[in-house]
Amino acid sequence: MSVLNGDGNKAKTAAAILLTLPGNPFLYYGEEIGMRGEKPDEYIREPFRWYPGHGPGQTTWEEPRYNNGPNAVSVQAQLHDPDSLLHWYRQWIRLRHQHPALMDGTVQPLQVQDTRVAAYQRISRGEQLNVLHNLSDQTVTVTVMRIITCTSYTPVPPMCKSGNTDRIKRW
Repeated sequence: MSVLNGDGNKAKTAAAILLTLPGNPFLYYGEEIGMRGEKPDEYIREPFRWYPGHGPGQTTWEEPRYNNGPNAVSVQAQLHDPDSLLHWYRQWIRLRHQHPALMDGTVQPLQVQDTRVAAYQRISRGEQLNVLHNLSDQTVTVTVMRIITCTSYTPVPPMCKSGNTDRIKRW
């Protein structure tokens, strides 16, 4: 989160890309709640924040340097917030597990006319998904060039047919 200057939207975009590309996604602990950290290495990953303050299981042997104060992130603060980064990760992990194409499918680039959109298709036996990521801070309208029926995942996953024009909003 430090590299993204605390921008939650960029963190959500990065998470969605990570969880829709091939391979085994790897998360550093704290990434799913947006914990910050800085060099030297011993301060990149501070004790995990379960609560905004102290509580059962919360580390007490070291005070956080970057994840404290009124803007400190924690699991408790995000647990019931549907717009939180933690909820976002859970949603994308659930989608990944529900779709074989996202778990072990191949990847093929999709042609779109707007360079602000990363577009690719994930394909496995019996499933083809078009994945479109809006990399900008504006709503983008794109046309997917390949003609196949698909499910396209954007912040709110709409059903689509390739060849149609879809609007991808920035979340």
